[in-house]
Amino acid sequence: LCDRHPGFASAASSIARLANRLRARIRILALEGQGKNLARAFSAASGDSAPAFAEIPAWKNLLESSRSLQVPARFFVVFSARPQEASWHPALERIPHRLGEEYPDANILLVYLAREHSSSDQEAEIKASVDLLETAMAKGTVRVAMEQAAIADGIFELVASAFPFDRKTVTKTAARLTEIVQRQPLEIEPGVVLIHDRMPGISSPILCLGSRKQGFRLSLLERSVQVLVIILVPETQGAEDHLAFLSETARLFKEKNLARRMVEAKRPDDLGETG
Repeated sequence: LCDRHPGFASAASSIARLANRLRARIRILALEGQGKNLARAFSAASGDSAPAFAEIPAWKNLLESSRSLQVPARFFVVFSARPQEASWHPALERIPHRLGEEYPDANILLVYLAREHSSSDQEAEIKASVDLLETAMAKGTVRVAMEQAAIADGIFELVASAFPFDRKTVTKTAARLTEIVQRQPLEIEPGVVLIHDRMPGISSPILCLGSRKQGFRLSLLERSVQVLVIILVPETQGAEDHLAFLSETARLFKEKNLARRMVEAKRPDDLGETG
């Protein structure tokens, strides 16, 4: 979905100009179902004809797919969201390294897409983020000053706040989320870890927030996790809506200094009083 990012057009235009100067042909590698839209968006941004594209089932198949290109790859350009943006993922960090190992003689350019928002857009986004917090507080899915020391227990407590009368669902969901965070934690800012997953049987996204001043230990992170953010979205929700919900949640922490407020709060109502 990088073609939906506000910085995509300017980045695509710059790469197209560079390719023209080098007399190089552009090939797009994208995840399944996204190649056609990316090629069309690239064409619209650059004013050139749509480049050829290939689709891959997952980024782990990147090297295999790159070898199948009709021409030798001389220059790789990786479009990426910025670290701590909702659409960024730790796996993105490995792509340039894998390309460098496979193609030691190729140039590699990593482009972090620029954020371009008008003041009215920013005001609307901030309001949407604040509404998320108010909704979570009203539903009782916000916990502060948590007593659980183990991150697995903290996750269980937060999931239980969303499904208080369904222990089977809580146990299964908490186990899956714990596995996700232990395997590949997504830190949206220091001390704040986001865990998100699709879930059957729900009709709208669920946001759970929890904090523990002493922190939860996680072996893959140097700093303890003081704030846990859990997002569950309907299994049928489109990728664009999923990404929008993640972005609104991440913005809530950035714009409202929510992490510090959660760590210092003694009860959930304190968050509303200092908003």
